Amino acid sequence: MRGKGKSAQAMIEMAMLAPMIFMLLIFVFDLARAAATWAAISEAAREGSRNSVLIGTGTAATDNSIVGSTKLFGVNLSINSVAGCIHGNTPATNPGTPAPAAANTGYIYIIPGGTPSATTPNAPQGQGAEVNNAGCNPAVVAGLGTYPIKIVIAYNFQPFTPFASQFMPGGITMTASSTMNTEF
Repeated sequence: MRGKGKSAQAMIEMAMLAPMIFMLLIFVFDLARAAATWAAISEAAREGSRNSVLIGTGTAATDNSIVGSTKLFGVNLSINSVAGCIHGNTPATNPGTPAPAAANTGYIYIIPGGTPSATTPNAPQGQGAEVNNAGCNPAVVAGLGTYPIKIVIAYNFQPFTPFASQFMPGGITMTASSTMNTEF
């Protein structure tokens, strides 16, 4: 009779603790997904930055080639450039490189690697003239010389489990960047 009481107590305790154990286990999966996302956006930023300073035989990188390279290495990520605002926002509007509002998406920015100014290069050598939206920084093409160009990915990570989403209702903004010097 004594053994039956202990097994019934253990079953009740397990029934009470099982939901919490399973929620914590699923939360660990969300953390692993966040770590994998962070690694992917970091690698994509590095490869985009590397592409920004390369020059081929008679050709140089452009904004489009940098975005393409960044997207290629952003495995399983939804990352895109902001149309007409790839070089970041002016300080007067929404300064810097904001992340998108949509869940699990990111923006790619190409900005100056040093102290930003109106004459600091923020575009690769092969970049031509482009049309900018109001409130966006214009493209300042890097000429001959050494200039730091920085690739930034601002990503809005949203957990997929309801348990983790309660603690992060707006998601987590992950920002990865890489700066390399042009050597044209």
